[in-house]
Amino acid sequence: MPKNINIKGDIIPNDYAWIYDWMEWDYTCPRQIENALNQANGGEVIFLINSGGGSVFDGYEIFNLIKGYTGKTTAKIVGVAASAASFIAMAANTVQASALSQIMIHRAANGNHGNAPSHRDNASFLEQVDNTIVKAYTMRNKKTDEEMIALMDKTTWFTAEQALEVGIIDEIINNDVSAPKIYNSLENKQEVIDKLINLGSVENMKKALLNKNLGISGVTNTIDNTNTNSKEEEIMTVDKLKQEHPSIYNQIVEDAQKEAVTNERSRIKAIQNLSVQGVEDVIDDGIERGLSAGEVAINIINAQKKIGENHLQNVMKDANESGINNISNEPAPQNSDKDDKNESVNILVAAGQKIMGGRR
Repeated sequence: MPKNINIKGDIIPNDYAWIYDWMEWDYTCPRQIENALNQANGGEVIFLINSGGGSVFDGYEIFNLIKGYTGKTTAKIVGVAASAASFIAMAANTVQASALSQIMIHRAANGNHGNAPSHRDNASFLEQVDNTIVKAYTMRNKKTDEEMIALMDKTTWFTAEQALEVGIIDEIINNDVSAPKIYNSLENKQEVIDKLINLGSVENMKKALLNKNLGISGVTNTIDNTNTNSKEEEIMTVDKLKQEHPSIYNQIVEDAQKEAVTNERSRIKAIQNLSVQGVEDVIDDGIERGLSAGEVAINIINAQKKIGENHLQNVMKDANESGINNISNEPAPQNSDKDDKNESVNILVAAGQKIMGGRR
């Protein structure tokens, strides 16, 4: 069975991944694709693409990882493949686009500050990037660089039909809606069970199982829902699925358990990456209660605010107890010259009496 690899959200550098994880934003970085391809180990791979693009240089790396993979590769554009995501798709052996999808190509852009020579240098750099990107398209459709750059220059949006005509995709999928189909896009295995039950009868269930129309194998054959038998048909239940097709049921349960374990490990890792001294209890509480990394981050902020308030209160309390707040800012009283002289005489008299043994 082919391995599905998502290319969704922003195309970002590896170093930005922890931020996106923390904010729970969709993203794709080169390390994700490299790890997924290593796991595929030369087997067939399908890339499900729905991305508005992002970092050009990280897009280059992902393109080259896919291009260098030894197994069969298919890119399926299931939403949008724009900017960097569009040329990433070109790396696959076969490029498919859903009838409800679009592709966008354009010239590279960035922000530049500086004087006139700096802007001229930047313009030259961007032209180099354009001349590099265009090769991904022309290697597939055999058009000239000038033809494709002209389309990039206008920021061209293609429908699936237009992309097929230009030659940057090989075929259109999901284009036949004349009969119900089950597609390999179910991420929650419980939905597979629900789909089987909703087929409504053992007869349709058997047809689906025999033809592997479960969204598991990737086969998208049409399921005939026409009731040609007047005999009342038996409704399929989870118990019947377990009893009559134990291998399918066990595989679904096993996959769901593995997915749950993977998701839980990812959640715990994301939370542990937020660890800050003094809020260990907040981290432990978030893991135990099943909170997301974003929820734990908010709790950490609140805990740190409380720690700051307590510290301020303790400082004020210490100040009150030490009496420092009672110290006057009035200047110390000054003795007059007369008082100073009298005090000096008294000191001399006292010293003399001490020397004389107190005699007068």
